[in-house]
Amino acid sequence: MKKLHGDDLKKELIYRHCHILMKEVTEETLDFVQKNLFEFELTRLIPGFMNVPHESMPAATEFLWHYCTETTTCKEKSIHNIYIFFLSEQRDEDELDEYLNKQEEMVTTEETGGYLFDLEFALQNFKKQDLVKA
Repeated sequence: MKKLHGDDLKKELIYRHCHILMKEVTEETLDFVQKNLFEFELTRLIPGFMNVPHESMPAATEFLWHYCTETTTCKEKSIHNIYIFFLSEQRDEDELDEYLNKQEEMVTTEETGGYLFDLEFALQNFKKQDLVKA
């Protein structure tokens, strides 16, 4: 078995324990990931994102906003779905509206192959949170 050192060890520890780290030290974990963003596979952090406590959701939402809207390389529907979930849970209709408009613009102007999120998942979240504007 290959021994891990330095940043590789840190990255592997974050992957393995992200469900605990994101629950207990959300902002510190997100800061580390943000500083090393292009070295991480965010899909491997999904268990961690699903354990973010409600009071830390704004920090996680801000992180995902940068990743989903500022970084055009994010085509993972699961990451975009988590972003929508966080916005829905926080009942941030304005941010949801802005994100959905940007997605609509991408679909009509580019060859993206459709929305970067699961439409049915988004609609279920909007209905659950009674988000009429979205």
